[in-house]
Amino acid sequence: MEAAHRFTENDKVRFIWEKKELDNADNRSAKNEITAKTTQSFISQWNHAYKNWTFITEHMYKEGAGSFYSKGLNKDKRREHSLAERIQYELSKETSLFVGEQLDFNNS
Repeated sequence: MEAAHRFTENDKVRFIWEKKELDNADNRSAKNEITAKTTQSFISQWNHAYKNWTFITEHMYKEGAGSFYSKGLNKDKRREHSLAERIQYELSKETSLFVGEQLDFNNS
């Protein structure tokens, strides 16, 4: 589910909620992407445009239950927070450059 709102011509926010469940635990590719039997994530994102620049700030909260990779470690429920910032410069309609940084905090 996703909701978005444009405050001004240059500022908008997005909120995204996702829930993923994996029924077939034999699918290695899906296990690597989801990392647990059930995951939920909530993402809040703010975009600000200024001339050819776009600044994107994001916070993501992810919670997983039934981890595939922590057997015996008593970590059945995992929580993660991520903070990210991306700065993008549009050289032309076809080309843009960007740089980004992300910080992750587990079980916080």
